[in-house]
Amino acid sequence: MTAPVKDPYATLEVIRTQETAVQERLHAQKTAQARALAAARQQARDMLVQAETDGRLQGEAEFAQGRLAIEGAATTLLDAAQRDAEAIRRAGAQAIATAVAHAVAFISEEAS
Repeated sequence: MTAPVKDPYATLEVIRTQETAVQERLHAQKTAQARALAAARQQARDMLVQAETDGRLQGEAEFAQGRLAIEGAATTLLDAAQRDAEAIRRAGAQAIATAVAHAVAFISEEAS
């Protein structure tokens, strides 16, 4: 058999005190979980911002390297084109001088 309850109000007060303590612990746990969730969300936002920044910087660096490579290739092509154009100009000038010399010689022979 169970022992008789001496003071039912005292027992009720103990239960209420324990219930209050449990509710306070639950509230503290919920608050801690909410803070942890907020911190995790903030960390995720920060990581996303950092990843976007890193990606942009890496993309800009790769773009700059590609641009330098293209500019170098373009400079090489332009230099080669200028050399070829000069060679063609010299060859053309030589051909004109030769043609004029032949024309003068032909006219001189015809005139004599």
